[in-house]
Amino acid sequence: MNCWSILGLDAPSDIRSIKRRYAVLLKQNRPDEDPAGFQRLRDAYEQALSWAAETQEEPVEQQGPLLAPTPEMPSPAQSSSASDLQRRRADLLLEGVTAKNLDQRLEHARATQCEQAFEVGMLEYCQADAPDVCELTERAVELFQWLSAWQRIDLSLRATQTVLNNLSRNTEQKLAEALNSSNAESFSSLYLHLDQAAWMQTLDRRIWLNKYLAGLLAHAEVWSSPIDAVCEWQGWKKTDGRTFCPEPFWSRLLARSRQALFLEEQQRLATQKIDSTGSRAARLLFLPMSDDARVSMTIRFTPADWQACESLANTVARHYPDLASHVPGENVYFWRPLRRHTSFWALPFAIVGAASMTAWDSYYRLGSDPGETMIALLLIIGALGLMAGLLYVGGQTLGVFAWRLDERLTKRFGRWLTLRRPVPLLLRESTVSWAPAVPAWLIGGWKALLIYSAILTVAAAGTRIAWPEGLKRTFSIAPGSPAREFMIGIVLGLTVSLLFISGTVINYRPVQEGQGLQAWPKRLCAALLETNQPCHPPSRDQWYAPASALEAGHDQ
Repeated sequence: MNCWSILGLDAPSDIRSIKRRYAVLLKQNRPDEDPAGFQRLRDAYEQALSWAAETQEEPVEQQGPLLAPTPEMPSPAQSSSASDLQRRRADLLLEGVTAKNLDQRLEHARATQCEQAFEVGMLEYCQADAPDVCELTERAVELFQWLSAWQRIDLSLRATQTVLNNLSRNTEQKLAEALNSSNAESFSSLYLHLDQAAWMQTLDRRIWLNKYLAGLLAHAEVWSSPIDAVCEWQGWKKTDGRTFCPEPFWSRLLARSRQALFLEEQQRLATQKIDSTGSRAARLLFLPMSDDARVSMTIRFTPADWQACESLANTVARHYPDLASHVPGENVYFWRPLRRHTSFWALPFAIVGAASMTAWDSYYRLGSDPGETMIALLLIIGALGLMAGLLYVGGQTLGVFAWRLDERLTKRFGRWLTLRRPVPLLLRESTVSWAPAVPAWLIGGWKALLIYSAILTVAAAGTRIAWPEGLKRTFSIAPGSPAREFMIGIVLGLTVSLLFISGTVINYRPVQEGQGLQAWPKRLCAALLETNQPCHPPSRDQWYAPASALEAGHDQ
């Protein structure tokens, strides 16, 4: 089957007939319904055009009687004069022509019999690559049927191709500007105008527009609402899973669509009134705020909040890397320096140690019984704990307002002023631990201060040891968390209970011979004050009364 039988034309046919027949058959062989039939039709169309072009270039031999009468032809001078006249008339009509008055000028050209010269002049004028000419060019294409199967055969193919290139380039520029400016209305109206434009009614230009829109939307700077509309208009979203959007643009469009939905959800979480770990993480990453506000917000973060930030940052880095432009510094992990891993576990133990030394030295050694000593111990622990809590709140508040000064001091002097590693913030963390040493010294003296300082120093030196990760996580629980307070309560409760039991055992254990209160012997020297007999130390019988005598005295 040759190209002529596929097109349904007699061989040979002229170019205009081929183009008209191709336009009719395109409606019956659409690429989305019958790709094989469309490809067959396209090949036949191109082959027939090539055949017709070669045939027109060959010289045509004149056949007929040698003495056939020759019609009278106008002289060259007359032909030149007539064409010059038409050209001058057309030039006059082309002056000041616009898209609005083009129809009227064309009617005048037809009335003055210079329509062809006017069309040729208009084609030359439309080849200018200027934005203000494109509107006129679109109207001229529609009126003169350029770039279609019905255009004049004698028109220059190079000229019409130049017009097509100018229209395509201007369309690309307008679509890109409308999309990047986030002007949804302008982009939608421009697309709908192109859909009805005369020069866009052929299949090859529809394919070009489809491919260009796919690439433009896939690499757009911002994701806007017209993109979803274009997907519907172009038939890219099919319920059966098929799509006419070429790859790899379709995969990128799907990824950007999911990314836009994810960003919209995070922005909704960041602005909602209900406070949760997810909303705080979204607010920290995607809500614009100053550095002071960010520090003030994160100082109250719990481990669950930091875990939510870590999970959100990992999700963005793994699945939506383009969203990095929406976070400060285009780094989704910018918040990590704000997270402090400082442990305050040594502080309660230092307070208990200082209070124990004070109770022992100031109460038990001076004759107080274990019960009084224990009550004093609990009161001292409560007083020091209250002062430490107030100092902690004050240190955190000071750290929020002076966080820049705190960071500068820590970077310059931190490694020399503390043994802890990593180096804690001097104002917000180190001061909180060492400030309670002052009330401990005021209450218990230098011994309490020594015990308090020794416990903190040993704990600080212990941070330089490579402890197991599980143990490090346990002792790095932030203050204020329920788990930390519960564990501290258990430790203090067990410690106090152990001290009570120890005091009870010490107070009520059996007394051995020579211990405890004994019977006061009668001093002989007191009865012999007027004698010259010297005093003698009491004997064993005088110091320890016989058991029989004690029992007799008990019976009485």
